[in-house]
Amino acid sequence: MAAKNPISSILNNYILDGTNYPGWLHKVKLVLEMDEIDYVLTQVPPHIPPDPTATQEERNAYEKHVKDDSIGKCYLLASMNDELLKQHEDMDDCTSILLHLNEFYGEGARSLRYNTICELVNTKMTRGTLGLVGSRRLGKGEMVLTVGNGTKVAAKADNRLR
Repeated sequence: MAAKNPISSILNNYILDGTNYPGWLHKVKLVLEMDEIDYVLTQVPPHIPPDPTATQEERNAYEKHVKDDSIGKCYLLASMNDELLKQHEDMDDCTSILLHLNEFYGEGARSLRYNTICELVNTKMTRGTLGLVGSRRLGKGEMVLTVGNGTKVAAKADNRLR
């Protein structure tokens, strides 16, 4: 029976849940770097095995990359919560998984969420919306917001949000 990799225990204690993506990614990179397979995060493995005329060196490089990518993928998946694991377990390689995660949890997604929240906070309430929102129909471009005290108000969306 193979001994457990002590470095991988770092990932077991730091499970990706979506909110901790930057820290999780940093730890994943450290673990893969310690195993000297961090290149699988940036290099897609070749999907086509070398042809019969390929040198032994090319075949060995292909087999090593495929094996290292498989190990890296196991590290990535083992350090995710169950929901994220189910979403990513059928992906082909480490780079595909990271690309997908980066779209949802990377810096660009965080700043987009932040800017959206800022825009919502800065929207102006429409005149005549202090009463119950349910007592009238919302107009085009209006949305219902719940303010700090639980009161629901209608707010007109700014043109920049459309």
